[in-house]
Amino acid sequence: MFSFLSSSSRQAHRAMFQIVGMSLLAVVAILAGASAARAQDDDGSCELMVAQAFDHLVSDQYRDALRMIQEAFAAPSTTPDCRAQCLQTQSCAYLRMGERAQAIAALTQLLSQDASPPYDGRMFPPAMNRLYRAVRDSFLSAGTMDIGTVAVLDFDVASLVTKKPPKGQDHSVLGEAMQMIITTDLIESTNLTVVDRNNMKDVLAELELSSNKELVNKENSIRFGELLNAHAFIRGQMLIFDGNECRVDVQVIHTATTRVFGRQYKGPFSGKVSDLLDLQRGVLAAVVESLNEFRQEVKEVGPVQVDEAYFDGLRATSRDTEKYLEIWTLQGKALKQEDIGNFGEARKAWEKILEIDETNKLARGRLWALKSSEGN
Repeated sequence: MFSFLSSSSRQAHRAMFQIVGMSLLAVVAILAGASAARAQDDDGSCELMVAQAFDHLVSDQYRDALRMIQEAFAAPSTTPDCRAQCLQTQSCAYLRMGERAQAIAALTQLLSQDASPPYDGRMFPPAMNRLYRAVRDSFLSAGTMDIGTVAVLDFDVASLVTKKPPKGQDHSVLGEAMQMIITTDLIESTNLTVVDRNNMKDVLAELELSSNKELVNKENSIRFGELLNAHAFIRGQMLIFDGNECRVDVQVIHTATTRVFGRQYKGPFSGKVSDLLDLQRGVLAAVVESLNEFRQEVKEVGPVQVDEAYFDGLRATSRDTEKYLEIWTLQGKALKQEDIGNFGEARKAWEKILEIDETNKLARGRLWALKSSEGN
């Protein structure tokens, strides 16, 4: 179980991380400058270079990943989000190489620029997520809840279908699948930070909660938000009916007050790609509308905006994928197996997803994270 930093040691840890980080920033700058000329001549964007660096990372080619990150740093137009991805990938590469001080330096630089940067824990092994959380906590005051950070819990699923689902469709694991689908959609299409699934499991264990329903208790909710730095958590229920219909009830709970903001989505559940993408977009809309209902009450905080280009891309790439629902089912199965520690079965499910869709970024990332965690 992850050991959380106490408030008494938080300042000491922060000072240590900053000293280590600042002592290595000059080295980072020199390396970035050395590759500047080559990057200026390269037509690739920062985002493309980061994607290539991540490919090297999951192939255990850490030096190549670091080289590509330095080129991304020196790109003519590097956005804050891309720079954050650079520093996260750089930190993970150093950590995998056993160079912990450099890994801390990269995270220190990241958090010095933004105390709550976009961080995608789905793609990193547990050791990296633990280190990120420790360094991040050293920058935060005890009990901080960031309005830009949310946690997504597993959904409850009730299948009222009287007929047996087609082969490859297991409705019992759709609750885990919905958790990851919503997490992915929020990360990819909004500026929100979403808490890593494993961190949530650690905190639920720390609070000795046996189910998500116990978070209705205000004391548990507040502590949950404090430990995760999350201002709200998202949960819900999915009902599947005969006639290829479904209903999803979404709840967004404000962690400090346990106030509930809810929305509902109703639509077809036929297994067709178009129906599933409508479901995916409709549920995300319900989540965002619920979040924005609360954010209206907070001064100087704008609404969450969804980048529709993300869903346009999904529709374009998923048009010919007849096994979209099977991928959802396999994803839910993999997550459920990870939760109970059956990593062999989890790997099989992720590998099956790659057989169906060899470009599936999440499956590649989770397989690498599982492989990497074996040594931690």
